Amino acid sequence: GNALRINPYEDFNHGIVFQTNENGNWDIAYKPYDWGNWGPITFLTNSTADEHNLSPFYVSEQYYPLDNYILFQRSDTIIVLEYTDSTEAEYPVFVNSSQFQYSDYIGVFYYNFSGNFPRMGIHVIAVETDSAGNRNLVYKYKPLNGVWEEKSFIKENCECRNPSLQYYEFSPYLI
Repeated sequence: GNALRINPYEDFNHGIVFQTNENGNWDIAYKPYDWGNWGPITFLTNSTADEHNLSPFYVSEQYYPLDNYILFQRSDTIIVLEYTDSTEAEYPVFVNSSQFQYSDYIGVFYYNFSGNFPRMGIHVIAVETDSAGNRNLVYKYKPLNGVWEEKSFIKENCECRNPSLQYYEFSPYLI
């Protein structure tokens, strides 16, 4: 057909997540891959608003998390979507306003048996641009069984853009 399927990436648990306009606006969809077979498409979002700017999560441990996580934007809000085959939960993380705009966001699910730094949980990193054009590298954190903490600064007044994560086995991520 004429529908587009764009920005694909592999999720944690063997499938592909992508943006699609099959329902008349941009939605986020998932197609599982299991034992050599592709399953049917499941729409993870299907609202009247566009869901776009899909961004993956990085993981620190091969077998964790058991759920999947993605980041996307709906209207002015950057959202973390946690999903499994049977459940979905959305967490608003950053909200664009006249004072601050958020872009280039990435997420990491960090699970560490020893409990060292970085803290276990969900970390979302973004470039924040204020109304004067100044940029900061910021993040928000949510413990595995807790609530989101307030925004924190990684680097203030920087020429920040397109952050990425580098991972070395048994070591924390580097931005």
